[in-house]
Amino acid sequence: MVQTLLNRLGEVNPQLFREFKGRLKPRNLAIAAVSSVLAQVLLYLFFQTRLSAHDGIARYCQGAYSCNSNWQLWWLDLFVALSLMGMFALLVVGTYLLIRDIVREERRGTLGFIRLSPQSAVSILIGKMLGVPALLYVMGAIALPLHLGAGLAAQIPLSLIFSFYAVLAASCAFSYSAALLFGLVSARLGEFQAWLGSSAVLFYLCLMTGASLTNHSVFWSSADWLTLFYPGKVLPYLVGETSHSLGSIGYFNVKDLAQLHWYRLPLWNSAETGMGFLLLNYGLWSYWIWQGLKRRFSNPRIIILSKQQSYGLSGSFALVNLGFVFQPSEFLGDIPEQALFMNFATLLGFELLLFLGLIAALSPHRQTLQDWARYRHRATKENRSLLKELIGGDKSPSTVAIALNLAITSLALLPAILFLPLGEYRIPVLFGVVLNASLILIYAMLTQSLLLMKMPKRETWAAGVVSALVLLPLVSSAIFIETPGLRLFSAGAIFATSQVPVTTVFFSILGQWLAIALLGLQMKRQLQKAGESTTKALLSGKRLAQS
Repeated sequence: MVQTLLNRLGEVNPQLFREFKGRLKPRNLAIAAVSSVLAQVLLYLFFQTRLSAHDGIARYCQGAYSCNSNWQLWWLDLFVALSLMGMFALLVVGTYLLIRDIVREERRGTLGFIRLSPQSAVSILIGKMLGVPALLYVMGAIALPLHLGAGLAAQIPLSLIFSFYAVLAASCAFSYSAALLFGLVSARLGEFQAWLGSSAVLFYLCLMTGASLTNHSVFWSSADWLTLFYPGKVLPYLVGETSHSLGSIGYFNVKDLAQLHWYRLPLWNSAETGMGFLLLNYGLWSYWIWQGLKRRFSNPRIIILSKQQSYGLSGSFALVNLGFVFQPSEFLGDIPEQALFMNFATLLGFELLLFLGLIAALSPHRQTLQDWARYRHRATKENRSLLKELIGGDKSPSTVAIALNLAITSLALLPAILFLPLGEYRIPVLFGVVLNASLILIYAMLTQSLLLMKMPKRETWAAGVVSALVLLPLVSSAIFIETPGLRLFSAGAIFATSQVPVTTVFFSILGQWLAIALLGLQMKRQLQKAGESTTKALLSGKRLAQS
């Protein structure tokens, strides 16, 4: 029967069958089972010893004259500990395994053979996501009875426990998709790439878990968006929905979650709405990751996202993140205008990170641009429109597409800037949006220009130059803090707009636009030279032959 199931699996998804066959061997299964059971036994014994420890007696004892153990609280602590352990194991270790697998397949050359197989890219990638961390799934399945039993013993509703499983599964799907894309994009880093990706996930989980356990899980700013990628955000509601009174349990603050708003709509007024929003958030960003993932897997030489897809991504980003600026005024502090100003500053920081990724995803390399510049005149009249190619063509320079993406995000922010009670900060925020967009466009044009140059390791040079342009002005403005004008040329330009005269801001914007114009002329000359080189070579060859 097992063989029949495996044969059917091989017919449905050959890649998943290949991964299972290579990993689910008796020895590996035994090691996974023993490790899972041993971890559960050690955790259970640890909590048993806490019953007799001094801090445990103070926590779990009930009654004024005799100590009656509060088993519901004890099971709740065990449930939360198992939840956090499983979350860290699935996300951190699973991310590491997937990135390492992609890097090794690329290095051995087997990934190219997989691409040539008749399977679809989606089928292959799903096979990787389900098959590579298969032993982790086995360990989780073995720990499931204890986890589920602990939750029920703590009187957590069964529906909420399964909701947590759904959110954790969605988080794994999102993280694993991002891990595959990261592995496909920068496989040159080798084994270090897997450590880098998993370390980033570990850092994020530690940050969010520490904030949650210390009752600081909500930032009350645009940074609240970050918390939506943390599956442990569900745990406070599972704790708060228990049918018995636990008093002060020492961690989590459900009231903070109840105050979190998106476009002034409460996100966590019930467990169902909060978890639903988490699932929608995971689904939205997983969708965009898969757009790039399918393109990159099918052809490593094309850009990660099409320009049409990038416009939708920018619109989604603006729509989702702008909602966290609209926190209710009673939670904005003593100076609501200043708090709103900080919210917009945080949002512009996220915008910068998004566009650095878009610049890397949309910018074609030298050979692609050379081919486009040399042969675009051979296209039909309908497809020869330069503006149409710059807006939607994958082989054309990315600068016009980046400018359009900036226009989308900036125009989305404009109504909020005009109608929110920003007071004296309204003009500084408007200037901050313009300065941020101008700097991003300069980064994009520099990147495209460097990728078009004839020199080795163009990608490294482009990444280094842009990183220096982002970091050095920030460091300089931090050192020379009494000269706020320096910040106008950094990623934190919005903070200087309220500290310097309007004329200074105006001239800095003109200076940036002048730099954009000069970079545009330089890129035009580079493309003309690249387009003329083949023709000149042919003409010179004919002249030599005639002579």
